[in-house]
Amino acid sequence: MTELSQCLACGETTFSPYLTCTDYTVSHETFNIVQCTHCKFTFTNPSPEVSKLGSYYESRAYVSHSSRPTTFMDHVYVMARTQTIKWKTRIIKKYVTANPISLLDYGCGTGDFLTHCKLIGWNVSGIEPSTSARQIAATKSKQTIYPGIDQMPPTHFDVITLWHVLEHVPNLHTLIESLAKSLKETGTIFIAVPNRNSWDAKYYKNTWAAFDVPRHLWHFTRQDMQKIMHAHSLNVVSTIPMKLDAYYVSLLSEKYRNKKSGPLTLIKSLLNGLRSNMSGNTTSEYSSHIYVIKK
Repeated sequence: MTELSQCLACGETTFSPYLTCTDYTVSHETFNIVQCTHCKFTFTNPSPEVSKLGSYYESRAYVSHSSRPTTFMDHVYVMARTQTIKWKTRIIKKYVTANPISLLDYGCGTGDFLTHCKLIGWNVSGIEPSTSARQIAATKSKQTIYPGIDQMPPTHFDVITLWHVLEHVPNLHTLIESLAKSLKETGTIFIAVPNRNSWDAKYYKNTWAAFDVPRHLWHFTRQDMQKIMHAHSLNVVSTIPMKLDAYYVSLLSEKYRNKKSGPLTLIKSLLNGLRSNMSGNTTSEYSSHIYVIKK
């Protein structure tokens, strides 16, 4: 295990216990989440060594790396993903005027978003660390998908996207610096991450599915994202709610909390997803956000 002795957000060295959570997806091990006593940044600590993190993704239950949904939850995830792909491209078009758009999808999974962007005429590149997901993405998109940013030819992009990826990345600052160097001066980064200040996070606590230990190493708030991006001379220019996430995360969280699925679980998760979004309408704290970032 790797234990951090310094907060990545502010550099302080004292932490307090935040939650102990279970890996419900793969290992069923428990992991501690701690909070910096100075800036309140929250992270999984200790976490598996980088060389062993990959084993926590080796499961059919981890559907973002699988091409074949098998369970009800998988099908819900795939339906939500299909609905959001076009929505994401519409958001990008609001902020980017380049034509055609050059796009890097970092952590492209099995390549669904990347493939759609290619079909609408964008010039696309993809990075995916998982060997199995990378192979699927390459087949779908008919593109070379790289295992890391260091293996990719030097290129500058109009758009870089990380859809629920940043929370997985061990070398957080190193990656952000590399992405900033790969971005055109007029380019835009779109980062989607869960929000631990959301209503559903506070309601489900240690059974909140978006803690997803140990795959999620960092547990962001809006303030965290602004501070971390500012450290790299990047600016969050807009924050966009991902309202569908509240329903899917609540559905998984209900399953984890009650150790079963069924009609009642579905009803409760829909109600709690609605409650989370209604709370977000007042507080601007939604289950997940897309951060629009520029130099």
